[in-house]
Amino acid sequence: ERTEVVQAMAVLRAVAVPDDPVALLAYRRSPAGGVPDTELFASARGETALPALVESDARLARLRAEAQLLPVDAAVRHVLEASGLVALSGLAFEAAQRVANLEKLCITASELSRDGRRSLPETLDALEQGFESDEEGDSPLADADRDAVRVMTIHKAKGLEARVVILADSAAGRSNRL
Repeated sequence: ERTEVVQAMAVLRAVAVPDDPVALLAYRRSPAGGVPDTELFASARGETALPALVESDARLARLRAEAQLLPVDAAVRHVLEASGLVALSGLAFEAAQRVANLEKLCITASELSRDGRRSLPETLDALEQGFESDEEGDSPLADADRDAVRVMTIHKAKGLEARVVILADSAAGRSNRL
């Protein structure tokens, strides 16, 4: 699973399930939480003067309060945007793919919660179950029908058909000497 989606799920779980210590730790260590390990370690030792931890927990409390006022699909989108995960993904390596993956997460959450019967924690559970069976992986950036060049690994291309395939030999011109 992609890092941005794992981080997003950790933040969403921390918002949805306040008494989940694993989700809380994952949120605090994520870019959205921003708590350095030194402060987490100091907190575990009982220290209290920890500014990053205090600010992180205040942001999480605000996200929880805001999410409770929204339908599940809107809450998912709001948490991802307000936590900064969408913006951070837009600045990272492979930004377009990362943002598309978060958009796919929002769309899937919307589809799962459309009828209003699932709570946010139930929607997150359903999303995680879907990830376990999802063989698609990344959200596609372009339609398969578009006439475009697609650069991908052999692993990603497995099972796809194309009129023209160019396989680059990255070791060409190098000797195999140690």
